Amino acid sequence: MAELEISVQQLVEKIRALPSAELSELDTFIDFLRFKAQQTSSVKADTSLSVIHLRGLLSGYDTSPESLAELRRELWANMQ
Repeated sequence: MAELEISVQQLVEKIRALPSAELSELDTFIDFLRFKAQQTSSVKADTSLSVIHLRGLLSGYDTSPESLAELRRELWANMQ
């Protein structure tokens, strides 16, 4: 998709052509765009990923295939 090139002057002309009743809505929309740009830039700045180690998370629980099969049966029985 081609970038839309628009100058500040063209925007000013379009704003001047708006009915005064619409200026409040335009102001709200501009605030939204500024907020969105701020959020996008902060997300791009914090793109570092870290590894989460889950080792030992289930220690003390019975995770044998038989135990898991029993839990599945109980779950499905409660859903019906």
